[in-house]
Amino acid sequence: MRKFNKAAIAVLISSVMGLSLFTTSAANASAGELTMSLTLPSNWHFGDPEQEVTYVGYGELISEDDHVDYGVHITYPGTCGAMVGDDPFYAGIYTVIPYAEVTVDGTEVTLLSGQSYEGYTFSAPSEEFELYPFNAAVTINSGDSFSIYEGQSINPSRYSVASLPYGNVFTSVTFLYSGGSLDGLVTDQPTRAGTYTITPQAHFSPDADCNFNTTGTGRLVVSEWPADSIYNPTTTPTPTPTTTPVVTALKKATITVTGGKYSYDGSPKSATVTTNPEGLSVSVKYAGGSSAPMNSGNHSVVATITAKDYEATSANGTIVITKINPILKWDKPAAMKQGTPVSAKQLNPTANVKGTFTYTVAMGEKMAPGKYPVIASFIPNDTVNYNTGRISSEIEVTNAPRAIVVTFDLSSSKISASLLAQIKANAATPGEKVTVYGYVQAVGSKASDKSLSQARADAVAAQIRKLVPTANVVAIGKGRTTEPLCASALNKCAVVEFSN
Repeated sequence: MRKFNKAAIAVLISSVMGLSLFTTSAANASAGELTMSLTLPSNWHFGDPEQEVTYVGYGELISEDDHVDYGVHITYPGTCGAMVGDDPFYAGIYTVIPYAEVTVDGTEVTLLSGQSYEGYTFSAPSEEFELYPFNAAVTINSGDSFSIYEGQSINPSRYSVASLPYGNVFTSVTFLYSGGSLDGLVTDQPTRAGTYTITPQAHFSPDADCNFNTTGTGRLVVSEWPADSIYNPTTTPTPTPTTTPVVTALKKATITVTGGKYSYDGSPKSATVTTNPEGLSVSVKYAGGSSAPMNSGNHSVVATITAKDYEATSANGTIVITKINPILKWDKPAAMKQGTPVSAKQLNPTANVKGTFTYTVAMGEKMAPGKYPVIASFIPNDTVNYNTGRISSEIEVTNAPRAIVVTFDLSSSKISASLLAQIKANAATPGEKVTVYGYVQAVGSKASDKSLSQARADAVAAQIRKLVPTANVVAIGKGRTTEPLCASALNKCAVVEFSN
């Protein structure tokens, strides 16, 4: 058994740090989101030149002091043997498991897909590829047919098996028979005269049989012994062979299967199958079924010739369909006043597929004034075809407005000294806006009261500006509009409001 060349698994990694994971305008990846893309072997048979597994890791560092390395583990079920070091060798399905080694503050942690550490999340699901068995052709050395009489057996010297890779040899060949007077496939050589189809089944050493497919078919013609005109029970008649019927050999053909790599879009993905000669009928199976695959994953393709009078070695291929990222959108929410609970007005991102959002801020939470970054994590309902996603936004909480009610006589615009002192203290708060609303009584007022209310607002505003020259003061006359804060004064008042 030879060791598989280490070049079969190339450690080809491009750490693209500082670049955005996603490129759509709808949602950009945040720092700490790590992923990996894989390129896997395809249409690889036992004995073929070695192929490589290559991978590229992507992500943006949260801190320039952090470090990320990417790699893959390869596992094999061992049905045909064992892995030779890290290299695929035997036929079978191999699983490639991506991982990211994240180093933060000198501590290194290995993340598999879906795992997180210190703000880093790794999303790169495992993928599979298949190393197909070698197609070992059994050749019948006399025109692809055997011609014998009833009671005779096939002479093993009349068939051979093509050269096998890595020093393997065939140890024996048995046949399955069909057609003629048989019902279905049988393992015993037919004894009745007729023409039969034979399908060889070879056995190999030293590697396991599952590394090889036996290919090739032929015909078996069993002729009757000629009848004797005289029967002599004391002697054994010597049969006179009759002319062997002429059997037309099956024509040789070839099949080529071309798979492909696609991103999931909800439509079936078919392989391209060609024959030589062109246009021969074939049977195409996808992972054993007749329907072309639609969902993400690695899907094997096997094409078999069905055209009459032709034979060909079945061809294999692979269709790879990868998951896609959901499209996430989140417009920045409007600022909310202090004391207002967080609601769906703020936590309102959208996705183009059904799924569930979770947030770093709780619904109903009340927050102090300030600006708060919020991250929404999205898990799609369809995890077979869509990756998880994240999107960020910001919630701004502003100070709640404060108000002071100033009451006075209908004929007066004077404010008491104590109220003036209170207004001066509040108006001195840096960055606040001071709004003065003027009011008069709601019932029995004249049309001119609108001007009066504006005059009262202007008068109070002038006094505030005199007290605090740096204050940002705006005067608004409300006329006969009822203001709850002034109900006890029959709306003969002004309201001074302080806000951000």
